Amino acid sequence: MFPIDACYPKERINFIIDDCNLGILLTLTEFKGRCDFKGNVILLDDIEILINKPHEFTSNLTKDDQLAYIMYTSGSTGNPKGVMVSHKNVIRLVINSTIIKYSNRERFMQTGNPVFDATTFEYGEVYSMVADCTWLPMK
Repeated sequence: MFPIDACYPKERINFIIDDCNLGILLTLTEFKGRCDFKGNVILLDDIEILINKPHEFTSNLTKDDQLAYIMYTSGSTGNPKGVMVSHKNVIRLVINSTIIKYSNRERFMQTGNPVFDATTFEYGEVYSMVADCTWLPMK
């Protein structure tokens, strides 16, 4: 898994998709045409497909040293480079963190762009502790 900002230029989106040898693209209908991806596309805003499509779950447990996601650099020195982040890296960042204390009665407004690495902390910490999380729509 890796986040791609739909506001990126089409060339950058295509570069990242090609570089990762992407198999499945999760997106929204309005962003479907932002790249030249020819593989399996799942539209997250197509409720009928999500409800009616059977899902397969495996009983395999994820190991801490397995890849959790790939975060791409800005590419300021040329092409963007993928940085592989393991589950262990994410867990170390968010579990038992003393940076910010949340309770399960708090609400949190998610404002960080998923392509920015600091949001890893926000997502992990918030989703594991906070009662309600709301996304601020990008305009």
